[in-house]
Amino acid sequence: MKNLINFKFIIVILFAFNVQFVVAQNYGRQDDLRFKAGQVELQAGIGLLSTFVSASAKTKTPPVSVGVNYRFKDFLSVGAYFGYSSTAYNGSAKDGHGNTIKEDQFRLQNNFYLTGLRFQGHYSQGQLDFYGGAMLGYNFSKIDTNIEDVKDRPEGILIKEGNLVTYSGYIGLKYITPSKLGFYGEIGYGASLVTVGLSYRL
Repeated sequence: MKNLINFKFIIVILFAFNVQFVVAQNYGRQDDLRFKAGQVELQAGIGLLSTFVSASAKTKTPPVSVGVNYRFKDFLSVGAYFGYSSTAYNGSAKDGHGNTIKEDQFRLQNNFYLTGLRFQGHYSQGQLDFYGGAMLGYNFSKIDTNIEDVKDRPEGILIKEGNLVTYSGYIGLKYITPSKLGFYGEIGYGASLVTVGLSYRL
């Protein structure tokens, strides 16, 4: 009887030790998943809604973006952003003599590039990170067209190449997994107005 009591006591002790070990291990994992100062994240996204959305335009290359973020405070980070999209005008135009050029006879494509610095504020809860911020950027367009006179452009469509310093705001939500792979979604001005993508914590 005494041996049985001793055996049960040992089982209880081992069980308690095992529970304590598992709890401590899981706590360590949760601590590793926390968003905190010193972390560097790479991200890549694809746009769901082009900046140049229009009934008379079609996407040639979906908006794509890449970036890197460094969190210098638990609730603040700074990052670099680069985005690209390609949009083609879908309709008709006029030549230098006022004659209508059919859709299959003219070429008008806007290759849009955007690069910038981003500053973000964060509110993190466990594996979720709510964030919002501002970007100071520089965008430029490369136009590929056979329309010779700017006056003959389709109504409401600019065909002149241009460079522009710009600023914008955005908000987003990110979820980080134990493998350090994250999923995020953003709303705001960039290569796209709505972006979803992946991130990876180094």
